[in-house]
Amino acid sequence: MKWRRKVLAIAVAALLIMAVMRALSDKPEIALVIDEPWEAMRLRSSAAIDPDFPGYSWFSTPKSDARLHFIDDQLGFLTPLARFFTVSFDRNGLVRSLRMSPQIEPLLLDVPQRSAIS
Repeated sequence: MKWRRKVLAIAVAALLIMAVMRALSDKPEIALVIDEPWEAMRLRSSAAIDPDFPGYSWFSTPKSDARLHFIDDQLGFLTPLARFFTVSFDRNGLVRSLRMSPQIEPLLLDVPQRSAIS
């Protein structure tokens, strides 16, 4: 009977630790610049995404919900988390485009302007 309590206590502790870690961790994001090397985007991003396929034009999706951090001196912005998110690359391994929808939280119309100004 004692071993069951120990196993239950360990399981509860593990669940609590996972919940605290998830609550304290930052939201995963894909940080990119159009026409940059795929590996540069992967290294800068906190969301896990697969490597490119050398010699092929294709796309990849993050392993979890992620935010987009579009890096641009004039138009840069950060979106809320998105459920569906793809980033495409060309045969040379350069980021070419992205698609995302739906976002978990609505994107307010003034969010991109505030981000670009700050």
